[in-house]
Amino acid sequence: MMNREPMSWDRIKRRVYWDRDVSLEKWQEFTAAAHPSFLPAAVYRMHVLDFIHYYGAKQFVQDWPRLREKLPLKEQKRAGWYDAVWSHLVSHSKNLFPVSDFWDMPRIRRDVMIAAAKEPGMNIDELADKLDVNATKLEAHVKELMDQGKLRNFSPTGVATLYPMSAKQNSLVHKKLLGLDDVQQKRVVHHT
Repeated sequence: MMNREPMSWDRIKRRVYWDRDVSLEKWQEFTAAAHPSFLPAAVYRMHVLDFIHYYGAKQFVQDWPRLREKLPLKEQKRAGWYDAVWSHLVSHSKNLFPVSDFWDMPRIRRDVMIAAAKEPGMNIDELADKLDVNATKLEAHVKELMDQGKLRNFSPTGVATLYPMSAKQNSLVHKKLLGLDDVQQKRVVHHT
């Protein structure tokens, strides 16, 4: 991630919750519970890397899709930096959108979403080869993801190619935030 020292918790709590003395433990508990004043204020006023530092990277990866859905619309619009970091941590790409049920999906569907985010434009056969699964079996999962609006199909040449719904994210913003070039990027968190 970026070479940036996290801001001290004392400074953050004054910046985000100026009228309350919020302990780190209380913040973690209330934020994890998507408390209606703690979570939106944190997303609105905290740098994403400070948020992840104090929340915990592994916990952030696990919880962000659920937390994002609980944000009021105003803060959802400001959550792009959080989404980009989550996408990088989960898929090593900028294109994976944190859908609220991501961790509840069957593993094969998560793998499809991650593969489509990493290499947009693959067809079913290429995707099946990449994931080492039967293409016929994969089609049902891909169809379900498309029906749910989590993948889209584009076929200018007649061969269906798959793209994540969020493939519009800005790669320049993503790389600037992470402070990495293509050679330096590594998968930070891998869930099995």
